[in-house]
Amino acid sequence: METGFLGLFYCFTVILFILSIIFFIDCLTKTYIITNERIIFKTPFKNYELNFDKIESISNEPNILQPIGIGSLLVKGLDGTIIKFKNIPKFLEFRNTLLESKENFTKIKDSNSNTIKNNNQSIENKPNNKLSELKELKELLDSGALTQEEFNIEKQKILSKN
Repeated sequence: METGFLGLFYCFTVILFILSIIFFIDCLTKTYIITNERIIFKTPFKNYELNFDKIESISNEPNILQPIGIGSLLVKGLDGTIIKFKNIPKFLEFRNTLLESKENFTKIKDSNSNTIKNNNQSIENKPNNKLSELKELKELLDSGALTQEEFNIEKQKILSKN
C-alpha cells in the first residue's frame, strides 16, 4: 500500500514539475510590444498585431497567479474577435501601459483629424503650386501630424489636380 502511494506521489510530482517547466517556458518565450499605434504579441507559434483603433475593450481575465504579478487580459476587437493574453509577467505594469498607450493614441488621433481638416482647408486656399503643397504635406508627415497612409492619400489628391 505504501509503495503504491509513493509511486502515485512521484508521478504527481513529475507531472507537476513538467507543467511548471511548460508554464515558465510559456512565460519566457512571449514578447509583448506596445507602440504608439498598436500592440504586438509574439510567441514561437503565433503572432498578433492589433491596432488601437481596432480595439473595442481591454479587460482583466481572472487568474489565480495575479497575487504574484502574473495576469491575463482579454482584448476585444471591433469585429468581435477576442484575443486572450495569458500569463503576462508584471501584469499590472503591462495593463496600465497598454491602457495609457491606447488613451494617448485616441487623443492624438482626434487631434490629428482636426489638424488634417485645418490643413486641407489651408491647402485649398493657396495657389495651385503642387511643389509647395507636396513640401508642406511632407513636413506634416515628418512632424507626425499625418500618418503614412494619410500622406499618401493627400499626395495623390495633389498630384491628380490639373
